[in-house]
Amino acid sequence: VGDGLEGIRDTIALAGNRLTVSAGVGLQATDVRPLYDSGVREFHLSGRMPVRSIHISHLYSMDYYRTSHVLVSDVVNALRQITAPDGH
Repeated sequence: VGDGLEGIRDTIALAGNRLTVSAGVGLQATDVRPLYDSGVREFHLSGRMPVRSIHISHLYSMDYYRTSHVLVSDVVNALRQITAPDGH
């Protein structure tokens, strides 16, 4: 997240209420706080984790993924800690 935070902050400041910035793509629990502090209020994630890769040839392989309930739960809990009325 680090390098993109300034751009996210600038985009949110310029857009005001005309645009909603949603964070996603590889989102981890450790990303929630810095993104929230930058003004992001919507988060999207598939929570996918690689399961296996099948190499069909030296030119082609297929990757298989599944949704990790642990990854999704970690992100949700990180957001709850930030947004809870008492901060816990």
